[in-house]
Amino acid sequence: LITHFQSFMIVGHIMLLGTILSLFILGLIKPGLGPVAFFAVYPFLWFAEGRLNSSIYWLFADAPNLPEWFQRILVGLRNIDVVLLIFTIGFIFFAISHSRLIKKTILDIPIILLLSWTLLSVITANDRFAALEVYFRRWIFSVAIYYATFFSLERKNSSREIKISLVALLFFACLLNIQNTLLTGGSPWVSESVTFGEGRAMIWTIIAYQMGPWTILIFPLAFSLLFDREEPTYIRLFSFISIILGLVMALWEMQRVVILGLFLMAVLSFIFYRHRWRKQLVLYAILGIILLFSFNKLIEIVGIMRPSLLQGNFYSSTENLDRLYLWEMSWGIIKDNPVLGIGPGGFRNLFIGFNMPETNSHNIIIEIALESGIIASFLLLTVIFLPVFKTIESFSNGNYKARDTDLRPWIISLFGIMLVLMFGDVWNRGLGVAVFCILGLLAGSIKKS
Repeated sequence: LITHFQSFMIVGHIMLLGTILSLFILGLIKPGLGPVAFFAVYPFLWFAEGRLNSSIYWLFADAPNLPEWFQRILVGLRNIDVVLLIFTIGFIFFAISHSRLIKKTILDIPIILLLSWTLLSVITANDRFAALEVYFRRWIFSVAIYYATFFSLERKNSSREIKISLVALLFFACLLNIQNTLLTGGSPWVSESVTFGEGRAMIWTIIAYQMGPWTILIFPLAFSLLFDREEPTYIRLFSFISIILGLVMALWEMQRVVILGLFLMAVLSFIFYRHRWRKQLVLYAILGIILLFSFNKLIEIVGIMRPSLLQGNFYSSTENLDRLYLWEMSWGIIKDNPVLGIGPGGFRNLFIGFNMPETNSHNIIIEIALESGIIASFLLLTVIFLPVFKTIESFSNGNYKARDTDLRPWIISLFGIMLVLMFGDVWNRGLGVAVFCILGLLAGSIKKS
């Protein structure tokens, strides 16, 4: 490595290979710590790949006589995918050797059916190799983390560990984004990075187009740490700083679905943390009236902070035609392939879009139906909402805890991220793993003894 790579690339490769080794050992010995380690290292893996150019592909780029099938694997897999793959392999060995410790969950049958049905769509896909790669990234890795999370619940304060690791993800991802902005000479408050004809500053971020969804997923957890008086002061302070950084990133990226998601989570917080419904209704009405009459002021603030957003009237109905166009085109393809779809990852090969070819449909239900059939979408909805409904049913007499874990922040987080998945980018790398981690935590917490 020293003779072939510059010093900054060596750092990136050490970061990648060290994480691979660490997650493999955890998968073999203590898979319950896998989600904690993965979320904590997530932003650094992206930093190593984006800034240091040290993805697994470049690690083997100069190797001679690599088989074509192996090169295709390297091109498709990024740092995060490789780490999840190695962890999954280790976890499989652990599950085989500790089969007696594996307990049943309420999602066993829906998950098995989902994996089986989507595998059938892989077999019938035109490009089976590419579909299989997406199948592993989208489903196998996520399900592995789901069961690893179930193992983690055997430890005391395991949900707190996962929560803190996710807040650390938000903190360091935002910090690395800001650092990258300074390194590239751009200031998020005075300049715009223009890409694909848009005035939104996305190209400068290490985790491009991904901080918004992660912010939605993590914010309820960060707030729960911030207002938990039993937490040490430094943890609460760390959560507060992370929230501030996340808000800065959300305002800077200015994704429509993220702003809507923040509003939804605020409403859900009032519902779960305020028990007087009449006062809530009055509060929502007052809040709505204030927003209605202060809309022009909000536009003025946006005009000061991000004037480019208003040049094309970014939030007008005509600017949302791209979503409607994608959904209409996708529905036409679904009607022609309603049972097994066109294969996982097949949407990006359609090259459809209102202004330019899109890589995803911006709606997870539509995209799963298009790629794996309508039944797969139904199974996914079952997997996501069954533990949610069971958890809400368990909320009785003001008791929101199970296994000493307050489940309200996790429910709010899941609802917020589902809104993002319905209108934003679908299943970004690692995001599906986080969703299944939350599902595992909910399913494990409400499980009857």
